[in-house]
Amino acid sequence: MKAKKLVRSLTVVLAAGLALSSCKNDLEINADYDKTPVIYGLINQYDSIQSFKITKTFIGDENPNTYAAIPDSSYFSEVSATVTEGSSNRKFDLYPRVVTNKEPGTFFNPNQVIYQFAQRNIQSNYQYLNQESKYYFNANLDGVEVSAETALLFDASPGYFKSRGWLGIWNEHSTGLSFANGEKLLDMTIEGRLPYRSKVAQLKMIFNYTDYLLVNGQRQEEQHTLVYDFGQLIFDNPITEATAMQEFVLTGGQFFNKIATSVPDAANTPNLEFRMAGHCDFIFIAGNEDFYYYRQVTQPSDDLNQDKPNFTNLSTGIGIIAARMELSLVDFLARSGENLYEAGRLSMKLNRATQHHLSRGLEGGTAAKGFCIDPEVANTPNEACQF
Repeated sequence: MKAKKLVRSLTVVLAAGLALSSCKNDLEINADYDKTPVIYGLINQYDSIQSFKITKTFIGDENPNTYAAIPDSSYFSEVSATVTEGSSNRKFDLYPRVVTNKEPGTFFNPNQVIYQFAQRNIQSNYQYLNQESKYYFNANLDGVEVSAETALLFDASPGYFKSRGWLGIWNEHSTGLSFANGEKLLDMTIEGRLPYRSKVAQLKMIFNYTDYLLVNGQRQEEQHTLVYDFGQLIFDNPITEATAMQEFVLTGGQFFNKIATSVPDAANTPNLEFRMAGHCDFIFIAGNEDFYYYRQVTQPSDDLNQDKPNFTNLSTGIGIIAARMELSLVDFLARSGENLYEAGRLSMKLNRATQHHLSRGLEGGTAAKGFCIDPEVANTPNEACQF
């Protein structure tokens, strides 16, 4: 009797299993899902317009790349978003703007929608955000409420740029930037007090040069740039460490070696008459703690055993609202007056000794590159570029 009950029980289990197996293909794998916001916004008080990317996750039965190529897969139907300045309760509404130059990739292009606000006063003049304040992001996305807050980097004022590391570049070295003295290479050290709340800071130099080409009897110009990284600084205590005097260093060897390895030889550049070194610019970049920690957990890891935690300061969803400052020294000089701007551009050219080293390739292997000396810094017409 017990054996019969066991057989009947097995029969019921097998029947149930067969029933589940027969209808498995009818299951709704992609049933209704919660829309998860994906939001990115970096606030820079030196920008007149602040931009935010507001999208959502998507799901479907087909290849994910198929949905990624469809704009409606990533957009919310209704977006209402604001940024509030905590110290004054000024509220900025975010408005949609279509950008038309997204490069091809997995997601749809070239058009995409971003959300922006411009800081203007009642006379429609630009005014900076209050860098001492916190800023509060709030959004309603198809009924999904999202909020976040972040603090701006503080005290990157014009007074800060009067340190040796910034305006001192053209004040103290009016003859130009120097990476060489005779046959000796020189290092460039930039000093300065960084903004309060800087968790990470970086300095880059943009070296501009021009190729002069002779094509069908006509001289043509091609502009080129090389980017030099002075490295980055990371601070355990953004409140106290960043505001102490800090140094960024770029060696003369690094400067000339990058040109030697990145610029093609004159013999391998069709129609080249000569090259001339132009001005340099300096780009200062810093981020607060929210920016730093999000960047750390999203960067690729070379450790297979490392399980990175998720990081977001959004109340709902994934992404980040943070503060990042990016400021060009030449742009800063331009805001200080036209004469100062022009003086800054001229003095941020390589001085004669550095250009002489560049054209002769004394130690850096650059002699084959075809550089001549800018007439503005040449001692005699004979050693200058011939026009």
